[in-house]
Amino acid sequence: MNQLILMREGVRPVEAMAAFVKDLKDDDIVALAGYFAQQPPKRTDEALDPARVKAGEALSTQLRCASCHLPSLGGHEQMPRLAGQRVDYMFDAMKAYRDNTRAGADTQMSAVVYGLSDAQIDALAHYAASR
Repeated sequence: MNQLILMREGVRPVEAMAAFVKDLKDDDIVALAGYFAQQPPKRTDEALDPARVKAGEALSTQLRCASCHLPSLGGHEQMPRLAGQRVDYMFDAMKAYRDNTRAGADTQMSAVVYGLSDAQIDALAHYAASR
């Protein structure tokens, strides 16, 4: 289900987006999704820690992240692109999956990150950002 619908319906509340999505109609959301899907992905310009990137790469292989998100971490169909995302966004998202606080979360993703430490999640976030 489209993230904007989840936000609009209160399933995945994002306070910063609430005012923007509350009055959107389904057709508006479809049009916005189509527009953003056509935009080239922007890579983060953050400075990344090479040691954390390397640790994240090894952990990504162990957890088989590429089996769902593709070897490039570029995602496809319903699997989101992880490559080039901001470290803070990836850290917060994976931590919410791990801690079961992400409303409407994919239980398979929650199972993958279950038991990971904050340091491991940070390493995965650095690796994804580096791709």
